[in-house]
Parts: sequence; structure tokens; C-alpha cells
Amino acid sequence: MRVSIRRLSEESSSFSFLSVVVSSRRRTVAQLRSSHSSAIMLLLKFIVMALFAAEASSRCVANGTDIPPPPEPEPITITELPLPPVTSNDAEGGCTFDINSHGTGCIGQALTTFQSGAFLPDGLHVTVTVNFTGAPAGPDPASIFTGVQLILVKTDGSTFCNGDTWKCITCGVPVENAIGRSLTMDYPQTFLDGKRLLAGTNIVECTSDLIDDSCTPDQVHIYPIRWNTTTNTTGPGGNIRELRLHPDNVHLGFNSFTILNGKMGQYGYIGRLQFDPFPTWGTPLSPRYDLVSVYRLFDPEALQPVTVDRDNSSLLHINPQSVMVGELRGFSGTGREVSYIGFPAESSNIDVFAADLTTGKVRRLTSHPEYVDPMDISPDDQWTVVMDTRSSGRQMFMAGMRGVPPLTDIVSSSATSSTRNNGVRRFFQPYLIDYYGDRGAYFGQKINAAGDGSPGTINDPEWNGMADPKWSLDGTRIVYWQSHTVPPSCGGINSLVCYNSTEPGGRNYRMMLAHLTSRPPLKPQVVEPISDVVPWGVKYEPGSSTPVLVYPLAGNYVLLGKHFGWANVTLVNNDAGTMIGTVSVVYHDFCDDGLNVLTGSEEDSGQTHTILSAKDQPVTNGLLSFNQPKPSRIMMTQISGGAMIWYGLNQQKLIDYLDFCQLFSLESLNVKSPPHSHPSSQLTNSFSRIRQHTTPSPDSHIATPRPSLSSTILKALIDRFVKDSLKFYDREENVITRLDEMEQQLQIMNLSDPR
Repeated sequence: MRVSIRRLSEESSSFSFLSVVVSSRRRTVAQLRSSHSSAIMLLLKFIVMALFAAEASSRCVANGTDIPPPPEPEPITITELPLPPVTSNDAEGGCTFDINSHGTGCIGQALTTFQSGAFLPDGLHVTVTVNFTGAPAGPDPASIFTGVQLILVKTDGSTFCNGDTWKCITCGVPVENAIGRSLTMDYPQTFLDGKRLLAGTNIVECTSDLIDDSCTPDQVHIYPIRWNTTTNTTGPGGNIRELRLHPDNVHLGFNSFTILNGKMGQYGYIGRLQFDPFPTWGTPLSPRYDLVSVYRLFDPEALQPVTVDRDNSSLLHINPQSVMVGELRGFSGTGREVSYIGFPAESSNIDVFAADLTTGKVRRLTSHPEYVDPMDISPDDQWTVVMDTRSSGRQMFMAGMRGVPPLTDIVSSSATSSTRNNGVRRFFQPYLIDYYGDRGAYFGQKINAAGDGSPGTINDPEWNGMADPKWSLDGTRIVYWQSHTVPPSCGGINSLVCYNSTEPGGRNYRMMLAHLTSRPPLKPQVVEPISDVVPWGVKYEPGSSTPVLVYPLAGNYVLLGKHFGWANVTLVNNDAGTMIGTVSVVYHDFCDDGLNVLTGSEEDSGQTHTILSAKDQPVTNGLLSFNQPKPSRIMMTQISGGAMIWYGLNQQKLIDYLDFCQLFSLESLNVKSPPHSHPSSQLTNSFSRIRQHTTPSPDSHIATPRPSLSSTILKALIDRFVKDSLKFYDREENVITRLDEMEQQLQIMNLSDPR
């Protein structure tokens, strides 16, 4: 994408706080000419002041609306929860008496199968999926501690009767008690009765409370879950994944992959769990839970994310209230909403949403440009905990520019999601966000911010958050887990250094407990069973065909900015003519959010993204002058997350770090001078030339050239190095101090003198 972006200042009273920066343009430009680094630091300080002013402004505005000001940061303490002993020998007998004198099993160093789950109703135990290894051969009693199993872990430091802080629930369950069970045991979740667990596509049930000593292996049953997808009710049923238990403990949310026109997709569903002790149809013919009254959480006949105007076939509309559950992620604590990853609200920005199960009203839970996926909503619906890459800058090269409509996402959403990982490594960290979501300078509170970042500390960046974080029922604690960065994500030919794990036995995974110490416990609540009917969903009929996503047909269209300007949009079918394969967009002073103005063009085919801007106008203020060469092509791949393309975006522009900062300073202060042939300067109010009430032709693709040095990577710098790294929930004087420290580092790096 090659799109230039301007930020409105005096022209928009709602954002008049930017005058702090605007009124200082001349002085800052002069200082940039004399000293690059000092100007950069001065610029950053201006931005700091502007964002603090923005926060104050948002508070004033919020007082007159339903949206309150962002919450103050709260105290959080982090402790690590205990796990079984670790053996470095995975072979039979590798778990010796010296390692575990209780004979209750060992886990391995490497991350093979591990996942923290939900709290039990008492709040004192957490479910965990582990992989036991090195067990002795039978008939040794310890031989049952082998393979993938479910355990309970104490959260208060106490022990079970045998002296362990954990108890295995599924170890040694007789074969006849687990007929037809699946081997998957992921995303362990608890029922309120304290006797049942959901794990993978199974329900684990004990005749007594799971924590009781009387809950022994012979008292445990493992029942499979079956979704009937055939008209003759034969076979094992449909494939289901990423199961989430509804708070009413009666309904279950799940996902199922699709392959349509050679492309993989996914839909979310909800159904009611119905136990059948003696099934007479389908497989397995053993006691099981059936999913009945299933609803697909997508209706191809309802409002879609991108639609054509009913009265004008050349106009497109973006519909934020369209419900498209791409992947179901869970439910709100009260059970009123379903949470999910849906069609982006902004281009290349993957967020989580919540939709009311009755009305279909959509709530955007996150809006930071980084990628979010694992999440959980608090029992009272007022908070969301997410695992997000917002502290990594990982996705900024494609999503850092704000206010870009989700047009290329028609073909690129899968590729966009794939770049968040580096092979098996995630870049997630846990964040706490209030009900109203990201806004202004508020991007939630990083839960594990405390520490000096050294190996093994709470905020060690080599420990990566994983799915899913979970709330305690009283709303005062959150459990999450992390994996350690290991080769090939570091070491060898990778320039990133590997650090040895400091965990017991060199274990490369850990489970953490966050305690929100200032919060009073929530009162226990019972969620009454919801209706089987989802009015905005579609009742699933076994054997019915899978619907395709509905997008506008191939052709030329116009998308009007919500504030002013327009975009010419061209949709082109793939070679087979089965679906849209390429999206091309030309922006003409397009403004959707009242803050950012887009000028430029982009084209995306899902696998290739082309930056189409033919030339950047030279800058005449003495700082930089360059031309953009041939269009750049960015190859997107889903293999191991693809190659990140920070350098590819700007390699023809950026010689060194100073170039990067100079471009950023020009963009932030909007000090762009046009060539002499251009009739007006961007420092004047050029918006008066926009004809807001005229609908342009969908074929009018020639945009008025505007001088600009903007690109996604420039906008990313603000979010990555200012909003995140400087943590604007901190006090103003502390942020200024950090900026001074950054300036000192520039001097140490010999980057303080002009070239």
C-alpha cells in the first residue's frame, strides 16, 4: 500500500489539542536543520505534550457522552504457579525417584503439549493440560503418569493430601470409562458443578467433586462430544475445534473449518449440550454429549461487512454492525454476548468483537493496530483480558496507518493474520482493557509490566503469551501462560540471541497468576440458560451446504469518506472467476475518522501487495529529497508466518536511522512543501477544494497528486515507539525523563551530529 496520510488539526475542532504541535512548526523545523537528534527529541516531547492534551480533551468530551475517561492503572501482583517436576529424559523410566519422590509423574523441558485453563468455582484451583513423560513401565503405579493429561493446580500454595500442589484427573482412567474419547485435550474449562471439565472435544466427569480425594481414576469418565452433520445420522459427525463453554453451562460455542473454491475458511456455531447415555445412531455408540439446536453465527442474507448501495449500484458501504463470526473466541461473563474475531473495522487490523446473542449489536473490544486473538471477558462484562502483540510492533508495517477502510481485506485477511507469528513463536503479552476498549492514548494496561526485563523476570520479553487467559469467577485474578523463545526463532543463522530458560529443569513454559489487588471480589452469579435460538444466526440443518462469504461482484465502485473525500475501488475476479481475487483502491483526500486524510493507492491480490505510488514529491525544506522508483511488490506467504517486510517497504528511502526519524518528523508536523508547479501548499487549508456533496464516477481513478512523505511505517513509529514504549498511562514528568534518556542514547550512538 502506498497511501499518504495527513492529520487534521485546526480544521477539526474535535482534535484542536494538536495545536500544541502545529503552533510550534517553524521553530521545530529550524532546529531540525541545525541538529537532527535534538530536533527529534524536541519533536517527541511535543508529541508527548499533545497526547497528554489529547487525553485531557478525551476526558472532557467523554463527560458529555456515554463513554467515560480511561481508567487509571491499577496495582497488579504476579506470581508463578507450580507445575510437576521436570525431567530431561523422555525415555521410559526417565522420571526417576530422585526427580519426583512422590511417584506422581514428570513433565518435559520442551513445549509439546501444555495449556493453562479455567479456574474451578472455588477460585483455588486451575485446570491445566500437560504432557507427562519418562514414566516407568507397568505395573509400576507411576506408569499412569504418561502422555497428555488434565491436572488441577493449587493457586494458594497449599497441597493435596499427597503433598503435591497438583492432582492428575485423567491419569489412569480405565479404558471402559473413556470409549470414543478424542485425544485432544486443549482449552480446558470448568463447569460450575465442580465435577465436570471441558477439554478438547471431550467432557471429563467425576462422580464427586474433582478436588476431593474420593475422585479417583475409576470414578472418572471421559465422554466425547458429537455434532451431527449428515442427514442419515451416520458416522462420527462434523469436525469441531476451539470449543468454548457458555456461562450457563448448557450451551457450547465451537468453530468448524470450511474449504470453498479452494480457499480455507471458518464459521462459528453455538449449540446445546445434550447427554445421551445409550445412543442408537452415529458413532461412537457409547455414552456421549450431542450438540443439538445448533445455530451458525453467520447469515449470508443479513447485512454484510461490505455492500453495494441499494439505490446506486456504483456506491460501496462499509458496515461495522455487520456480524461475521470468523472465529468464535468465547462468551461474555454474563453470557449475553459472543466474542469473536470478525471482519476488520480498519484495513489489516485484526480485532476482537462481541455481539449480543439476542439483538446482534456489535461491540468492538479492541482497536489497537496490532494482532489480538486469545481473550476472555470478565464475569461482570466490564473488562477484557487479551493476549495481544501490541508491545511488539509486529503488525505495524501493515496496520499502523489508521482510518484506512477494510477494502483489501476482502482478499488479504488470511495473509494479514499469518504474519503475527514466527513459526511456533507468538509475540503476545497480556493486557487488561475496560469495557469501552482502546481510545485516545489509552491502549489498556499491560498486566506483566513490572520487572527489569532480565531473563526469567515477569516481563522478560523472551517469554511469549499463549492462549487463553482466564478470569476467576470473583473477578480478582487472571491466569495465563507463556512459552520461552527457542530455536529456530533464535540462535543459529537467526540473528536473535537465545537465552536459557531459568525455569525449574530448564522448562520452556510457565503458568502465571495475576492478582488485581485493589478489586473487591464480585458476588457469585448464576447465569440462567439462554435460548437455543440466535435470531440473527441461521439454524443448522444436517447435510446443508456451507454458505460462501458475500462480497460485491467484480466491477468499479466508489466508497465515500464518512467526513469527506472518496476512494475509487476496483474488484477483479480470480483467474477461475469463482471469487474476488484482486482489490485496487485509489484514495482522493479520503477521510473516514475525522482525523486522518488518505491520498494514494493500493492493490492487493491476497498473495501480493503492490505499492502503486509512482513518485514521492521532493521536499524543499532542505531535509530530504528523493524519488520513489518502480512500484514495490510485497510477497505474502502463510508459511511460518511469512517474512516480515519492514525493510522492503522503505529500503529505497531509508539510509540510516536518522532518515527514519526525519521522515517521521516531517509526517508528524505536516511540514511538507510542494514542488513549485503545485498551486497550493498543504500548510494551508486545502480541504476547501473538496466537493463533499458530489459523487465521483467510479471510473475517475486519476487522483490529484499531493506531496507526501507518509507511509505505513511512519505512522507505525508513533504507535510503536511513543504510545507503547513510553506508556502514556505514566505521569508526564516520567515520560519526559525517558525522552531525555533516549536523547542521551542518541549521543552515545554518535547520531547527534548532523550529517
